[in-house]
Amino acid sequence: MVNAERDSHPERHVRRKMLVVWLLHCGLTRAKAAQIAGLSRLTNLSDHIREQKHFLETQLQPRLDEAVAGRRQVFFVDAAHFVFGTFLCCLWSLTRRFVKAASGRQRFNVLGAWNAVTRELLAITNTLVVNTETMCDLLRAWRPGNWGSSCCSCRATRRT
Repeated sequence: MVNAERDSHPERHVRRKMLVVWLLHCGLTRAKAAQIAGLSRLTNLSDHIREQKHFLETQLQPRLDEAVAGRRQVFFVDAAHFVFGTFLCCLWSLTRRFVKAASGRQRFNVLGAWNAVTRELLAITNTLVVNTETMCDLLRAWRPGNWGSSCCSCRATRRT
């Protein structure tokens, strides 16, 4: 019954995704299920390089050219999560050393937007979590009145 419903769906991409869900239910890994359904994006390194080159030439480079001409703004946005604590691989000492570290698993989160033309950084930092609210904080800090002002890095911080 499920196979008949899946095969009769009018949209091809929906049929493929339904097949992936069924394969996951049967115990396959996501990568193997996607490969069987024909949804696997990367088959080998040369395909990946070709795909990235096509993206650069057809999508990213024209937008970067528009940004340099002043018709658009391009930002690269990413988040980093730094862990409070000490991580040692090896420590050689003649006497025993104790290194103080924070208890628990606290993180220092940084959400940043890097302007591709002006090379300015806008960052939102907190110790809670990076989520949609943090992204909205970044967008609010980026408003046309705030970005590119006289400050050197236009950093907006939210301390909690």
